[in-house]
Amino acid sequence: MAGAGVSAKVRYDRPRPRFAVPRRFEACRSTLTGLAAPGTSATGLVAADSHPIVLAGLRELCATTDWLHLAAAAATGAEAIAAVGANRPQLVVMDTRLPDLPAVDVIRRLRTLHPPVRIVLFTTDPERAEQAAAAAGDAGESVAAVVHKRTDLGGLASALRRVADGERLLPDGSASGARRTDRPRTPGALTPREHEILRKVAAGMTNIEIARELGLAHNTIKTYFQRTLEKLGARNRVEALLRADEKGLL
Repeated sequence: MAGAGVSAKVRYDRPRPRFAVPRRFEACRSTLTGLAAPGTSATGLVAADSHPIVLAGLRELCATTDWLHLAAAAATGAEAIAAVGANRPQLVVMDTRLPDLPAVDVIRRLRTLHPPVRIVLFTTDPERAEQAAAAAGDAGESVAAVVHKRTDLGGLASALRRVADGERLLPDGSASGARRTDRPRTPGALTPREHEILRKVAAGMTNIEIARELGLAHNTIKTYFQRTLEKLGARNRVEALLRADEKGLL
């Protein structure tokens, strides 16, 4: 028993509470290992840059974006080519100054290896990026966007989303000769993704069936089709299909 005037020692033998790991760190863990969360159909991305801080920023972007996951990170052109071959991503974000291979060679090899891949050149030198795309010839068509590294992660995420949806974000008068196509060519023109969904609607597929086939969320399909209705000036599916047929879109 403690003597007078002496405080009893506080006991610390009770088990300390355990804290749950925040979900964002769990997402980050799966991203860093190159794995998408089970059961998701996120857009796969390979990042290629020789600067660790840029790769860290892209990892953070993928960790906080539910529709995007980092399939692999590469510090050289050879690593990027191998990563695309192993993971078959939808997108590649790459610098134009990789230490081992010229950007034009990387673009050509990626296009040959995996034709559907869409390349975003993330660079401090947009003019150099456009020249690389031009020098790549037909393979340069895989270059869907040129984004300056001054762009914040929110702007980069927006560009990647639009590229994943089938748009091309290239400057007017670029060295590649590609016309800027992130805006409709004419008022009300459909993006490639909207056109694809419209054709599936014309084939009699429901939104749920289209979502399942394309690996997109049901609400995403609804959003795309709502935009399509607005662009066609239609109130429902029947009107949309009639107007699309009149315009030769089907």
